[in-house]
Amino acid sequence: MNRQQKTQQVSELSELFDGVQLLVLTEYTGMNVANMVEFRSKLRESQGGYRIVKNTLAKLALKDAEGEALVANLSGPVGVAYTKEDAAATAKVVTEFAKDHPELEITAGFIAGG
Repeated sequence: MNRQQKTQQVSELSELFDGVQLLVLTEYTGMNVANMVEFRSKLRESQGGYRIVKNTLAKLALKDAEGEALVANLSGPVGVAYTKEDAAATAKVVTEFAKDHPELEITAGFIAGG
């Protein structure tokens, strides 16, 4: 990935994190493709999303964002569940999916305003 692509990724992540109501960092090691597709589908139903991120680029994107406290938890393979709509519904999807699929491990979270 060249510098221009990295800059573009950071700006996309900054835009994604701007105004977010909920961010949940997860470790996804061991998840198969079918489970990942199911997880993303359930998140879309709750107006959320899930994205695998490069730690260094996510740290740059969160640097001046409201969720800056999560930077310390960005290590290893990290995926981010997020929503700009209903934080409670998305949090419920993430926690229930993690209960049913122990390979998805919740490592940290952030909710807007607290």
